[in-house]
Amino acid sequence: MKRYSKNHILKIYEVNCFGDLKLLSLFNILQEAASEHAEILGIGYEECFKREVAWVAASYRVDIKRLPKIGEQIQIETWIADLQTVTSQRCYRLKDKDNNILAEGITNWALISTKTLRPVIISKSLQTTPEQVDGERLAFSDEKIRLADPERNDKEYHFISRFDEMDTNFHINNAVYPAWAAESLGQEWLENKTPKMIQINFKNAVKAFENVDIMTQTENNESLHKIGVDNQTKAIIKINWQDK
Repeated sequence: MKRYSKNHILKIYEVNCFGDLKLLSLFNILQEAASEHAEILGIGYEECFKREVAWVAASYRVDIKRLPKIGEQIQIETWIADLQTVTSQRCYRLKDKDNNILAEGITNWALISTKTLRPVIISKSLQTTPEQVDGERLAFSDEKIRLADPERNDKEYHFISRFDEMDTNFHINNAVYPAWAAESLGQEWLENKTPKMIQINFKNAVKAFENVDIMTQTENNESLHKIGVDNQTKAIIKINWQDK
């Protein structure tokens, strides 16, 4: 199965106070579809666990045309665009019931050893075949996601990461980071703006019960966030916004 798709009806716990899909829910939905597809292809969590390897996200980009509403049925489609030596790129597309595109995205993944935490050769660690790769690439698939640190600190946000936010790799799940970044902007910003595009560079993993600092630079409808722990950069996130 080169391409995987599923329908999903948005639940009340997946939307914000305005009834719009939450960023955390959006990234969880993408992650869940990717995980289900990977299991079907034989390169998912169960197989990785047996072979002592794990997929880790290196970068994300999601372009959002419209956030769906509570009770709305959406279709999630995902496929592997390429499998390189130690990295893989996965694409996503969300549509409404009328087949209109709601969002498109990519994740660049790396396969690492759970013992050494170093990258490993995918074809030697997992059973991969050309039939697992669809090959369709999104318009922005070849753009490198290389985000510079904020040049100034317009806003600061400090909190402690939660045990409940960890994934099966015992790191804070990558779906949590964009929600952290958005939260750092405050209630007034979030009440009046909606995200159009999100880019993430992951640097190092955050664990539970760590003191997390977010340094944020805002310029018109763009926010740039550096997420750090003990002066070590964990992720850089850029979000383009539009007025509601």
